[in-house]
Amino acid sequence: MYPGFARLEISQSVSGTSDLNGDSRLDKGDLIAYSFTVTNTGSLTVSGISVVDTLLTRNHVGLSCPSSVLLPDNAMTCSSGWLTVTAFQSTAGYVINYSTAHGLSSTGASVNSRAASTRQDLMGPLPTSAPAPAPSTVKPHPVSRLNLDQYVASVADRNSNGYLDATDSLVYGFKVTNTGARTVSAIVIVDQKLSHLGLAVTCPGTVLDPGTSMQCLSARQYVTAYLAKSGVGENFAYAVGVNSSGREVRSNGTDTTQGRKISDLKTQPLAFTGLDGPSASFAGAGAPSAAAQPDASAVAPAAAASDSQLPLVGIGLALLVAALSAGLWGLLRYIPIRAAGRHVTAVGHSDR
Repeated sequence: MYPGFARLEISQSVSGTSDLNGDSRLDKGDLIAYSFTVTNTGSLTVSGISVVDTLLTRNHVGLSCPSSVLLPDNAMTCSSGWLTVTAFQSTAGYVINYSTAHGLSSTGASVNSRAASTRQDLMGPLPTSAPAPAPSTVKPHPVSRLNLDQYVASVADRNSNGYLDATDSLVYGFKVTNTGARTVSAIVIVDQKLSHLGLAVTCPGTVLDPGTSMQCLSARQYVTAYLAKSGVGENFAYAVGVNSSGREVRSNGTDTTQGRKISDLKTQPLAFTGLDGPSASFAGAGAPSAAAQPDASAVAPAAAASDSQLPLVGIGLALLVAALSAGLWGLLRYIPIRAAGRHVTAVGHSDR
């Protein structure tokens, strides 16, 4: 099953400056404060989030975030204390700062952002004072999210025995729902197994507004002799699209494992017509129709009857063999046999 993905992004900026000596420029002894925006741009929750800034750490400047957990498409602003400009930085004329964000995904994998940087030129004129860094906040972004459910939409059971046999066929259905707060476009179903078989999945559209859904159908898959013995097996799929910001939106991965018994297939209500030959189409309440249910009275008793007749067949064969043996022995008693010049009957008496 597709587990989703985790990703962090970070940006930083100078949130405040303080010209302590009043010379209208930032130089030795003046102060600089930074803010950092950390965003979860993945589809998995990230926890244990921290911002690593070696310049601030080396100069013993604190850095705090309002939370250590970010849900997908959420962001938070972290703030630093005041950094004191050194003589070396003042001579160079600028201060360059780098930072990265780190955390753990819900699957336990490490998540590391790319580095962000700022360059603060130490030139005037600057205000003699600056506001303190803005308070840290967690800013929820509009969430982009897709949900996918997979099922068997219809089955063509040609001999109506309730099982998937060779030349029977089935159609997979996929329900895609936009469970987020942003419109998602360019939606497609990714199913490598069906793609490998050359079977396309067709959707009625490619755009879903928040709270809407659509049903997609695969081309018909025909059951081979091999699949008739082993079962159709597992089928894995997920939906993917693009939100209004141009970012990829990927749904949960979903799979179904289909055996041979039609009544065990995972189904969902879906109007579908055009089945050729005797078929079992699913409709209503997510359960197979009566035609899809295997006829227990026709299948199970027949198997039981054949099992119960096995002892009778064995007894009949034994009696037949015994009768044939007795008849053959009786016939041989009266067949004359010529041996060594004597007339011998089958019972061993001799007549000279």
